[in-house]
Amino acid sequence: MKAPMKIFLLFIYVITFYAPHAHAMLTVFDKDDWKLGITGFVELDSIYDSTRSFNESPGNTPVSRFGTTNGDNGRTQMSLRNSRLALSLDAPEVDEWKTNGYIETDFLGYDPSAPAVTENAYFTNPTLRLRHAYFSVEKNGWQILAGQTWSLFGWQSGYFLSTVSVAPVAGMLYQRTPRASVIKTIDLGATHSVQTGVSLERPTQRDSTVPNVQAALKWMFAGRKSAYATPTGWDPRGVPMSVEVSGTFREYEFSNTIHQSGEAIATDIQIPILESHDKDLSNSITLTGEFTYGTGYGDEFSNWTGGLPQLSTASNPPATTNLDPGLGGATQAGGFALVDLQTFNGQLQYFLNNTQWFTIGYAQLSSSNMAQFIPSAGIYDKTEVYFVNAAHDFTPHVRVALEAAQFVTHYLSDLSRARDNRVILSGFFRF
Repeated sequence: MKAPMKIFLLFIYVITFYAPHAHAMLTVFDKDDWKLGITGFVELDSIYDSTRSFNESPGNTPVSRFGTTNGDNGRTQMSLRNSRLALSLDAPEVDEWKTNGYIETDFLGYDPSAPAVTENAYFTNPTLRLRHAYFSVEKNGWQILAGQTWSLFGWQSGYFLSTVSVAPVAGMLYQRTPRASVIKTIDLGATHSVQTGVSLERPTQRDSTVPNVQAALKWMFAGRKSAYATPTGWDPRGVPMSVEVSGTFREYEFSNTIHQSGEAIATDIQIPILESHDKDLSNSITLTGEFTYGTGYGDEFSNWTGGLPQLSTASNPPATTNLDPGLGGATQAGGFALVDLQTFNGQLQYFLNNTQWFTIGYAQLSSSNMAQFIPSAGIYDKTEVYFVNAAHDFTPHVRVALEAAQFVTHYLSDLSRARDNRVILSGFFRF
């Protein structure tokens, strides 16, 4: 038996027979109906990869081919860059309107000096990054939200895959973006409710002059609770069984004569196979799944390019990108086309109790029209991931999680498949 598998099985044995507790949020100020809360975690990720394809977060980055230096050699990383700090401020109610402001940061920020920056500086002096910054007001089931947070498409982040690798992995919707949204919650009885929302979001291409439009509908059944958790610093929780359907529409302009529309649909489910009871998650199993289909929405999937280059127009300054890679490109026929995409993913989570759980999952992103674009050796039309992990809270503030995963890229030029095997052990101090 290989060493990584022995470590993984030993970890599962240890967490199964150790009983810890839950975690609480920290309130640092509560006066005159103003309430300030602070939360976050310190995270240490220790990662072994069989190739040199990824940093901490794999996303839809292609795996380096066999026969290349990066594809034939591995790497080991130790990083705290995914550590986070968040502040939440509740204001006094005014005419029953509840107002909240929220800001969250981590250290995975953009560094314009990369890749010239040294490895030492990259990992030990990471760049602060804005993850979320928004405010919301609520009354009588209405919520108005403005700022940067998860896209409404796919009702993110309620159906994310629960991976130990720094999110996202291949084939899952994952986008934080500036948006202005209106959401309405309608109670349909003691256990049923519906949420519907519309959102205007940052245009994927600013030169299109049209914001992205997202619309979503979610049905929830509180009579059956699903246990759900991610191995990061937040608490596992019981959530109502739910199904959501959403759509996105965006415009693209590549020249004075080329205007095309991107659109896509998504559906997500969260279903208890063995339901959790109240706040007790013990012996529960939850199925989470997602399916998307459409064209020109590759920006919703982190690091996806398909091997296509950035596109610019002569009227732009040289430093300005007109269209990000992976959204569309020049075709062999001499025209322009958007990239068609289809994704699906699913996972099963088993909760031994509120502090110990196991996850197994699979995800895939594929494109059916990559062959029509101008060919190059780097074009790929499919990314996949298989993963299994375990997480355990040793104390209310200390969590450890271990994962084994395989990432696969299908290259279109020679129909080859490149694979990366990853083992990641992460520790969290949560506050």
